[in-house]
Amino acid sequence: VWNEGWRASGKSVLVIRADAANMTVKLCTGSLAPGSAEVAVDWGDGTVERFPNLNGCMHTYARERDYGVKISDDLSSFGFTSGNPGDVRYRDMLVELVSLGRKVTSITGYGFNIPATATAEVGTILDTLLLQTVGMGCDSFLILDLTVRDIVNRETVFDTVCPGHSYTGFGGLFHFPADSTAIPHLLTDSVHLTPVGFGCDSVLTLQLTVRDSVFGEFSHIACNQYTWNGHTYVESGDYTQTLTDAHGCDSIVTMHLEILEPAVEIETSGDDFCEYGEIVLNAVTDYNEYIWNTGDTTSFLQVTQPGLYTVTVTQGDCQASDNYYIDACDFTIILPNAITPSKSDGLNDCLTLPGYVHRFLSEFSIEIYNRWGSLVYYNNDMNFQWCGESGNRPEDIENNRHVINGQVYVWIVRVRNLDGKPFVYKGTITVL
Repeated sequence: VWNEGWRASGKSVLVIRADAANMTVKLCTGSLAPGSAEVAVDWGDGTVERFPNLNGCMHTYARERDYGVKISDDLSSFGFTSGNPGDVRYRDMLVELVSLGRKVTSITGYGFNIPATATAEVGTILDTLLLQTVGMGCDSFLILDLTVRDIVNRETVFDTVCPGHSYTGFGGLFHFPADSTAIPHLLTDSVHLTPVGFGCDSVLTLQLTVRDSVFGEFSHIACNQYTWNGHTYVESGDYTQTLTDAHGCDSIVTMHLEILEPAVEIETSGDDFCEYGEIVLNAVTDYNEYIWNTGDTTSFLQVTQPGLYTVTVTQGDCQASDNYYIDACDFTIILPNAITPSKSDGLNDCLTLPGYVHRFLSEFSIEIYNRWGSLVYYNNDMNFQWCGESGNRPEDIENNRHVINGQVYVWIVRVRNLDGKPFVYKGTITVL
């Protein structure tokens, strides 16, 4: 802005702010006294131009910055003379920029006073300032064309915090105490950073999400005991642990635990195995899946042989086993001391091995000798039958080749029990 009052104050430099590259500014507007004098303008960017008058002097700046503009000091070239300044009637226009929410108290040395409330919104404010009367009593006044700029930079950042935890972030710009994060919700705060650009504020807004507490539960079945995160449990029940989730927040997890104590016991039917030659084994348990070492899958097993019997019961991943051992029975082989094949009455005609003893034997043989030590009969079949014949060949029986009646013969029985243990029995028999 150039006027006589300013000139009289000794100011010769006008500061112009170019707020964008390639911005064109008009230095002055108004009516000047007639004349053809030229004025020299130094635009402050290395460019000096001469104009026939100040009405509509314009210049384009290449980049954004502040420029000091100088106008030639020879006011006579503008039609001003010390004796007749009142010949000039003009209106000066002042252009200035201001940021949102700032109070304007002075513009280029003049007394404009615009409250901060008037600059709360982006836009243009026009104000007029009456200057001192000069010359022949004509008023000189200054019009302010005030542009309220928007905040230069608005940025929103996001973060999260665990419930019940205090928060400090972004270099300490934001802080929330623990009592403000007690429940899951969204917290918002803004800070004005160091002014940038045209002196306008830069605003950083934080949207802080208070995470919800994580609750979980699961069920588990274990055998005898279960270890969870270093804690061992031996009884069924509900157990809770506080863990840490992927975001570092507390996670409360409840486990519904069932402890199984697998057990099985083999009981017998109570019968005497050696007396009856068989016995029933029963697996007593709460489980319902069975497997015996014989391959049977029932809860009971009928046994006719001595030996080791094992049952395994299963439920889920749990197993239990029990064993039962049936000893080989002690036995004695007793044979008759006489047979009467000559009577042919079907009573005591032949020598046989008692049937009850068969189940106790894995091997058997019988030898019969006469009184001179000659072998007259041999057989290794437990179902043998000797009726006094000499030998056990079919032709011996067919030809009725019998030993001499009325004589005594010696028999030797060789056997092995079911455990493979050998036994030898001896006796005599008379053939009548």
